[in-house]
Amino acid sequence: MFNSFYGETLKAYQNWVAGSFRSQAVPDRVRDYLLHLAVESPAGKYQSLWPHQRDAVLRAIFTNELLKPRDAGWKDLLLNVVTGGGKTTIIAAIMAYLRVCHDVRSFLLLSPNTIVRERLKTDFEKPSRDDSVWRRFNLFPPEFAHYVHDMTLHVLQPGAGSAGIRSAAVTLGNIHQLYTSSGQGAENLGVILNHLGRIAVFNDEAHNTVAPKYDEILDLFSQSGKTVMRVDTTATPDRADGESPRSRMICLYGIKEAIKDGIIKTVYVCQPNIKTVELTYTDTETGQVVRVEEVPWEEIDAKQIPATKWVTSPKPLRQQLEMAKRRWMEQVKRAGGKVVQSAESEKVGGQVKWRRYETQEGGRYRPILFVVAVSIKDAYNAKRVLEEELGLKTFAIASKDEEETDISPDQRKAELQVAMTIGTDADEERHSAVVSVLMLREGWDVKAVSVIALLRKFSSKVYGQQVIGRGLRRVFPRKEDEKERLIVVDHPKLDHEWLWQMIDAYVKTDVGIQEELDLDEGLEEPEKVDASEDASEIPEPQNEGEEIELPEPEEFEDKPLGQGWSEYLAGVHYPREQVAVTREERTGESERDLTGTGFVTTVAYSDAEKQPAAEFIPPKESIPLDQRQKELCDQLFDLTVEVLFNNGLPMSGRAVIYKVLLGHISDKFLGGQTVGQCGTESQLLFLQDSLHYVRRVFDRRELLKAILDKPPEK
Repeated sequence: MFNSFYGETLKAYQNWVAGSFRSQAVPDRVRDYLLHLAVESPAGKYQSLWPHQRDAVLRAIFTNELLKPRDAGWKDLLLNVVTGGGKTTIIAAIMAYLRVCHDVRSFLLLSPNTIVRERLKTDFEKPSRDDSVWRRFNLFPPEFAHYVHDMTLHVLQPGAGSAGIRSAAVTLGNIHQLYTSSGQGAENLGVILNHLGRIAVFNDEAHNTVAPKYDEILDLFSQSGKTVMRVDTTATPDRADGESPRSRMICLYGIKEAIKDGIIKTVYVCQPNIKTVELTYTDTETGQVVRVEEVPWEEIDAKQIPATKWVTSPKPLRQQLEMAKRRWMEQVKRAGGKVVQSAESEKVGGQVKWRRYETQEGGRYRPILFVVAVSIKDAYNAKRVLEEELGLKTFAIASKDEEETDISPDQRKAELQVAMTIGTDADEERHSAVVSVLMLREGWDVKAVSVIALLRKFSSKVYGQQVIGRGLRRVFPRKEDEKERLIVVDHPKLDHEWLWQMIDAYVKTDVGIQEELDLDEGLEEPEKVDASEDASEIPEPQNEGEEIELPEPEEFEDKPLGQGWSEYLAGVHYPREQVAVTREERTGESERDLTGTGFVTTVAYSDAEKQPAAEFIPPKESIPLDQRQKELCDQLFDLTVEVLFNNGLPMSGRAVIYKVLLGHISDKFLGGQTVGQCGTESQLLFLQDSLHYVRRVFDRRELLKAILDKPPEK
């Protein structure tokens, strides 16, 4: 998703922060509140916001105070903050700002599912208690400290009525509890729109927003004129289906930055020797055994294969899980506990049978092993191996999510209730492992998850990050001297190198099944992230500061092209200078286009540097042609989504723009062929290398508007 905080906007924000928030457009009450957030609290009395949390709050306030009055497009904001990065505290701080500075008294907090709702309920209920989020972080200045008593919570419950909405400051509910398709949902929505004053809407796990009914509710709030601000929060705004929330991203704090800052656990990946463990799957319909690289993961991700079709073959499954158990034992030791044997009895066919388990005794917390399976059958097979062969008390989640399930709603509800207790003293059965298909839904972020065993491949970057995110929360988030590890048991054939590079994980290969690991290996003191152009230091209060210069509002008037869009595109000419691909050096003045290819483009401009025109030179190392074609199509689709978002146009038009874009590049780069028809790698590489020029052409509102107003004939 495109980050809207860049260029002149980012520069103006940084100047505003450096000048202690001085601006004629910012009332004194707002600046006083900002200075309250900027000053460190007395040592030990309150918890301080992490720098990235303060930065997120300041960006939201800067946008609301200085950008929104000039451009209404800044009303709906998105904060992209890693799982475990303290999004709830950021939400609470923005609520406190709106209450203190703008007398906003009603806040709607939306969640996508029951698990997230219960987590948020724990954070916001009983605001006056000493450990509430409001008091813990001293979010209200001393002169407004009494406001904490007003921040009462009402949780929407099935069949409970809507009376509590009017008296509470914060209303928390799942989005479907506002759908007008049900009588209760229509009543809840009506009370919010008709009986509350101005409201602020907070949309947690916002990547779930992309659904027609969800958008319809958010649009109702926006069009009512009562919503003063909407803030979306998520760790993964880009979904696997290419959609993203309809809000402007103003903050990006990812996994890699959080690991370096010590905010979340560092990730240690161990992979077995391929010859020792050959991960295979059995097709339960045909009985055919296939190697892991032959499994059609894209079809599984697209839910085109029944959830019960694949099951991991016995021998490699046991080997992978045995390695995962070893990692769990190491984490128990790291937590200060020890592994002991216990026994439980159960009646089977009228006879009492005893089963031995290995459980943890003592320690500061109880590490949990989380196993990610391909199918429900696969999940129960893994549970059997873990319990009957390896002796770990295991809980299996049979349902995939709240919409698609092979079990009854009552069983799903019971599963969720148990899942919420795992890793805590409330877990009466003291489970050591959890097995799930894909992942438990967002919100199941059990801090004690210390080992993740992957029994499937992730083709989607979104799924990969979300699954690893289930184990990233630190058990002791505020103890900087506590070095916490998340161990991931992977397999080389799953080809997850892209994921480990993305999160800067330490990878140990050729690990033996019984090998004992040193979990401090590769664990260096986390280096603080270097200040970049996208980072801002929180200043101490200063007495001086100059009026900042704000960027001009984006011009969204419909400017005519002066000709038809097809004639305009036909007249576009792209540079045809000699282009060379190199890995290490570049000459002359050039632009570096990070299209994901790994190549650096160099274009020589001076007469002395120019070479005779020649065909584009492909690299010595290349990928298969069909993979290159797919890569290009993906990049062109991403470009389509990006230019629509940049220009404030609806995503419903992406099919039309994508069609025009494909026709344009066919005419200009491929001699009339489609990407799929083109069999010349040098042509495809030249097109890939020139996408930054194509982006400049299409990133123009008047062109996109003209295409959408008069789309090409079918």
